[in-house]
Formats: sequence, structure tokens, C-alpha cells
Amino acid sequence: MIHLYTGNDAELLKQEALKEISKNCEGELNDFNFADFDMYNDLIQDAVSACETMSFTTGKKYVIVYNNYFLSSTVDKAPANWTKRQDLDAFDEYIKHENPNCELYLLVPGKLLADRSSKLIKSIKAKAKFIAMPDLKTADLIGLGMSYVGQRNADIDRESLFEVINRTGEDYLSLTHALDKLLCYSNNIRMEAVDALIFPKLEDNVFSIIENLFKSNVKKSIKGYRDLTSSGYNVIALLPVFASQLRFIYKVAFLLSVGENEIEISKALQCNPYRVRITRSIAGKYSNKAVLDIMSDLGDIENHIKFDGDNPDILLEVFMVNFRRKYLLRKGI
Repeated sequence: MIHLYTGNDAELLKQEALKEISKNCEGELNDFNFADFDMYNDLIQDAVSACETMSFTTGKKYVIVYNNYFLSSTVDKAPANWTKRQDLDAFDEYIKHENPNCELYLLVPGKLLADRSSKLIKSIKAKAKFIAMPDLKTADLIGLGMSYVGQRNADIDRESLFEVINRTGEDYLSLTHALDKLLCYSNNIRMEAVDALIFPKLEDNVFSIIENLFKSNVKKSIKGYRDLTSSGYNVIALLPVFASQLRFIYKVAFLLSVGENEIEISKALQCNPYRVRITRSIAGKYSNKAVLDIMSDLGDIENHIKFDGDNPDILLEVFMVNFRRKYLLRKGI
């Protein structure tokens, strides 16, 4: 039987396939009844050979083929010289005449190719069982995280887990790696451990700087900025992130001004309602025009750094010091 899993989270596809294999396998998985291949590092003809080889320990053999980039329309392709070595004709032939004693699991990250662009897809659709994994939402990751920690005889509260998910970008693999790090520190995970071991995403650090600026906490903003630059980030790399966060603030402010509520805005901007609530609270004393002026002034700072050779740290810190005086309570649209 051929099983084809599709979805955007490659690690989740892997875990689901392994769970299904463990449920159906008689006895323990070993080198005689199980094999796995990664198409960025292995050749499909080797996977085909494994499928055609009988198991010496059980009646069934299980083969997983990860990262089938040649079946996906959205993921990065392997280099052309590597793809030329893939014997896709042999793979197609196996699909048409599969070994009934082998369970083949094909994991396709992203979106599946259309029938008209791949004869392999036509062959697979005629023979395979399809399983489409939905995108994980925060609630799904909380459940998976709680289960992951519980299986290791440990405990984590929901607040701490929510923060870990936020800092790891809502990615299952990154979440499990972060939880493994925390479990090495404590079996009773709380926010103190999260703050000590799991660094916020760059976007969250930048948003924190902007949040403090809008709240007139200039010292905290400058400290946050200096922490980033001391960690190796340069201003030219940070400015686009600043601009992205300010665009988000402008969009929230505009949607609020036309009567949208927080839930409607979170759906429109595809973000957590909590972030909309925070943005609403910090942007209330700044007009939409003031936010546009802030973005324009950051663009001028970028030009001065790139073309005039001005000191980036001085420019950014002067910008922060003057923020409240220059933008607060300005009248605008």
C-alpha cells in the first residue's frame, strides 16, 4: 500500500507517519523491516530497492520517503545535477507494480503538483491513500506541546507553553527542540525557564522596542536596541523589521478607525487577537498620519546610513529620544 501525506509542517508529517507505522507494525521496528530516505540526500531508486526487498522478521516492510520535492509545487527544489540522478521512471514503475508486502509512506511538504505537470502524480493518485494534514493552529500546538511534555513525565503551564510557541514561530519541530532544551533544565517548566533559555524571535524583540517607544519608555527601547546590536544584528538588517512592525500598527489603527473589531482585524491580518489588543493599546495616542511619518523618517535614516555614511547607532538613538516629542498627539487623518 502507498500512503501519501501532504502538509506544510514537515516534522508533523514525519510524526504522523511514524505513529501510523508503530500502530500497525507487528513487533519492533528494525533495520530489516524499516527504512527511511530523505530525497534531498538520498536517491529515489534506493528507496524503491528497499520497497522491493522482503522483511526478514515480519510479513510487512515499512518505508518512509521524506521531502519528495519533485512531487511538490511549493518547496525548494534540489540542485538540477542531483535531480538528474533521481530515477523517477523506476519510481513510476514501482508505483504501478508495487510490492503488496510493503507499506510505502510518501511525505510531500507544501502543495502537491497538479496532475497535468507530473505523470508521477497521475500514477500515485490511481494507487495511493491520501492524507492531508491541516495547518497547525496555536490551540493544536498547545495540545501537542502538553502531550510531548507529559510523555516525558514533566509539567508545563499553559502560559509558559504559549510563550514558547510564540517564540518558536508556531513550528512543530522548533517547538519540540525548545521543549527538549527546557526539559534539560527542569521537569516543572515555568516562565522563568522560558525567559532564561528561549530567546524571542527578532520580530518580537523589535515589536517590544516599538511598544516601549509608543509607551514613552525610551530607556527600555534603547536598551532593547543595544541588546540586538550586541547580539550581532546590524541596523540595515533591523530597519526592514522595524518597517514591517510599523506597517502592522498602521493597518490595525486604520481598521479600528473604520469600525472593525479585534476579532475581525485578527482574521484580516492573520494574527493572534492578543497582538491586535496590544497594538490597539499602544497606538491610541498616535494618529495614522503620525505612524506614516515614523516610517518615512526611518526610510530617511536608512538613506543617511547607506549613502552618507552616518553613524547608525547615533541616528537610531536620537530617533528614539525624540520619538514622543515629535510624534505624540499629532493631529492627522
